[in-house]
Amino acid sequence: MKQLPPGYLATPTAPASALVSISVLALPRSCRDRYRNEFNAELCCLPMRRQILQAGGLLAGTFALRHALKEEDMSISPEPGKHLTCRIGHHHYLFIDDKNPEDRRIHHFECRDCGKVKEEGPDYQPSNGEWMAKGSLGGW
Repeated sequence: MKQLPPGYLATPTAPASALVSISVLALPRSCRDRYRNEFNAELCCLPMRRQILQAGGLLAGTFALRHALKEEDMSISPEPGKHLTCRIGHHHYLFIDDKNPEDRRIHHFECRDCGKVKEEGPDYQPSNGEWMAKGSLGGW
């Protein structure tokens, strides 16, 4: 049997084991045994002083883990939020060349944070919004 270095234990300390037991209670019932065994195995490889810190970190990440385990498709990443300046209507537009070899004059402006395209140029004709109100109110 392999000898453990000084300061290491074959099992987690009692406080670290208690923190692991508390943290797995928030997980779905079908996953609790697996993660309890995994977390305890991770703690066994650490020195006694470090086990409580690591167990506290596991406890802090439990709700994120529970959320990930409850997702049906785990490959989905959350959509990033809209940038604060874009929310208040202050966009940072960049000049984007459309790389059209037939007409090099075609370009547009795009916000660097949210990707909103600024509609302007010779083909853009702003409306006064009158037709939108008529369409949304049943065509009065």
